Amino acid sequence: VRLFAEQALDVHESVSFFFSDTGERFNVTVRKGVAEIVKGEPLPGTPDPVATVHTDSMTWRRLSLKTQGPLVALATGRLKVSGLLAFNKFMKRFDQTL
Repeated sequence: VRLFAEQALDVHESVSFFFSDTGERFNVTVRKGVAEIVKGEPLPGTPDPVATVHTDSMTWRRLSLKTQGPLVALATGRLKVSGLLAFNKFMKRFDQTL
């Protein structure tokens, strides 16, 4: 996955990911065309997340590999997203082709 930096030059946003099976938290922050991923607590100066994602690591892998669609994951409760519209906008700044 690669950030389209030119689409994110004026962006300063973050999304938090919580993985229920591992107990891990990751924060993805886009700041001035650069994406940073931090495991655990966000770094100082990280903005409040525009969206929060709750899932398990296997569901996230399936979504990333496009072997499972997000609508199925949402409908079955394996994926929960607060701020869904903001999450979609955030993710559109990334090239998700394999």
